[in-house]
Amino acid sequence: MKIHFTPSLPPLRNQMMQRLPMGTVMKVILYYKTAFWRKKGLCGSIYIEGGDEHPVYAIMDDTKPDGSYPALIGFISADKARRLVHLSPNERRDMYAQSLAEATDCPEAKEPIHYEEKNWMEEEYSGGCYTAVYGPGFFTRYGKVLRDPVDRLYFAGTETAVRWSGYMDGAVEAGERAAREVLHKMDKISQDKIWDVVDELHEKPSGGKHSSSVSKILKIMTLSTFVGVASLVFMQNKIFTIDF
Repeated sequence: MKIHFTPSLPPLRNQMMQRLPMGTVMKVILYYKTAFWRKKGLCGSIYIEGGDEHPVYAIMDDTKPDGSYPALIGFISADKARRLVHLSPNERRDMYAQSLAEATDCPEAKEPIHYEEKNWMEEEYSGGCYTAVYGPGFFTRYGKVLRDPVDRLYFAGTETAVRWSGYMDGAVEAGERAAREVLHKMDKISQDKIWDVVDELHEKPSGGKHSSSVSKILKIMTLSTFVGVASLVFMQNKIFTIDF
């Protein structure tokens, strides 16, 4: 556990947090001189189901709206990502570029001019991405504990969302819900207002057409679970001390 609580959290919450490992994801961006895929009439959105020679499963055009910085952004997850951690960044880059060349039938894909990657498994505090992984029996044993406040400590985060858990939409929903719980505790709103949901937060994320903006890509990224994203502490008499 990366966050220490004083006083300690209840036993069931401690047990629950031990049973929520994060997923395994790498995010990569390959930059090119030109958006060669567009010249072939390709949109840049590619989904690949293949062996280890094709590790990137989701690829999107990340060229900026004005046409600058032509790039393809991709994601590698689960076992494929774990099997690639022993390679150097350059070795991974070359593997991804070769896979893109085959997927687009464009030899230009083998010649990126710049490469960036983020291995979310290296993150000290989140330990992975995009979101927590719920094992068999988790919700029957710990489902109620997932959102329950602990005295003056309130929990939010995309994993606690009612809709679009794992998305930015879910993180916003959960943060607002936790804020309403605090307001109710302060007698500012009635209890039936806690679960009010703003409909526009739950529009379906883009499927067929992807924006080039990295901020849009964040819709499929997680925000850390529970306290790490949006925990709210209602302080009245006794204060919880959270030591990092």
